[in-house]
Amino acid sequence: MPSLNPKAAFTIRPKADFRFMPKKVTDTHGSVGVYRVGPKNKFVLRPRTGRLSQKGVAGAINRYYENGGTRVGTIYIYARNSRIMQGTSNIVGAKIGEEKGWFTKEGKFIAEDDFRNTLYSIDSTTVGLGYDEALTRKWDSLTARQKALVVDEFRNYNWDQFWTEFYPRFKLKVKNGKIVKVRERGSETWETDNQYRMYDEIVKKMAKALGEW
Repeated sequence: MPSLNPKAAFTIRPKADFRFMPKKVTDTHGSVGVYRVGPKNKFVLRPRTGRLSQKGVAGAINRYYENGGTRVGTIYIYARNSRIMQGTSNIVGAKIGEEKGWFTKEGKFIAEDDFRNTLYSIDSTTVGLGYDEALTRKWDSLTARQKALVVDEFRNYNWDQFWTEFYPRFKLKVKNGKIVKVRERGSETWETDNQYRMYDEIVKKMAKALGEW
């Protein structure tokens, strides 16, 4: 079975007296790791010593901290058949404190609220408001398994690039002593058409993840 979609839920707790120190820019690697300890072979967070596991859930979380992840505390990993959060072969459902989300095999943490807020932001654009089937309405109707499939499809999506291309083209001008944004001539039609295309691409990616495309 997929290593990032565990059969049973489990909890990863910090080792006693462990204090997490965020990775600094000058560090070659982070100061925290996930290790198995004790007679029951449980996972714990503790100071890094030597090599870290790169396999399964431990590997995903270790890569997250190696990439400079700042969240720390008790980590709850959901089972593959959970009705609250599920994973896939590429992401694992998790909860840190009160924040639910997914660790990806590449070492990112995608918070559930952040992902939904992104969909809501797209729905709130002029183009998004023109659609009857809102992305957030679709998202809220999904099961835990379906949400995991959608997040997996978008796990490496460049949202910063999306918004850079989505926002209207403009240039800065000085008008009446003030700096104002002025749309480039002839850009209006291009922008609207492009925004509809980009919105449709998000819809198609969600549909593809759900087997509807």
